[in-house]
Amino acid sequence: MDVNLLIRVIRRSKLLVSIGLFLATLLAVFAYASISFDGASPKLTVRGTETWEAESKILITQGGFPYGRAVPKYVNPQTPARGPAIQLGDQSRFASLAQVYAGLFNGDAVRTQLSHGPPEKSTVKADPGVDPSGLPLPLVTITVTEQSKVEARALAAEAVRVFVTYVTREQERAGIGASDRTELQTLERGDRPVLIAPRKKTLPILVFVAIMAATLGLALMLENVRGNRDPTFEKVLEPVEETVERASAPPPSVPAQDWLSTPESPRQARRRA
Repeated sequence: MDVNLLIRVIRRSKLLVSIGLFLATLLAVFAYASISFDGASPKLTVRGTETWEAESKILITQGGFPYGRAVPKYVNPQTPARGPAIQLGDQSRFASLAQVYAGLFNGDAVRTQLSHGPPEKSTVKADPGVDPSGLPLPLVTITVTEQSKVEARALAAEAVRVFVTYVTREQERAGIGASDRTELQTLERGDRPVLIAPRKKTLPILVFVAIMAATLGLALMLENVRGNRDPTFEKVLEPVEETVERASAPPPSVPAQDWLSTPESPRQARRRA
């Protein structure tokens, strides 16, 4: 495409291009957001949805903060048989419990108590924690997705609260003493949601490009209809046209009929005299 020609066409069709630019911008805005009137003032509401993700982490531990001990502590079971000593805060046992608790969270007993939206709009899932090398950790990670930052933060906090309440209620129902229970400590409540899928801007961009392309195409078509030539080419062509006109025109002092006839010789002139 000749860029210089396109620039000249835009300059000659300023009004048409300005109207096309205004319509393209206006329709692109309408494609990106809807306009509603709250009283007397208009309000723009962005179309489409976005996805926010929040993570909560729960530590599986035991009373007395066993992870703070430099040397593991062992206790003898309070049974008549007197079995082998048991380590307090056994990390390997709590890591295996993380898989069990993640399965409990993903079950219907817990998920049905959450007030999240339909699956296509929000999700809730629990996974056992692992370190970078893939070894299990005594952690349960709860991941939620929602359509807004506020809803994701609220759902993450609700998921932790519902799960801790469920485990505590089941421990009380089983008659497990307070010293023998596992404790669920909240490490993260999902207070910092992350935007993982922003709203798509493909449609507004396509609308803007399509209208501007149609506007420029119409301007080029009108330019061809008008048949305007390049001013630079006309300046070069003017001397050539003038030379052709002077060469084809008859001399000014001789009538056209005599100029077209054959001139007579001197002998013919004396005979005629």
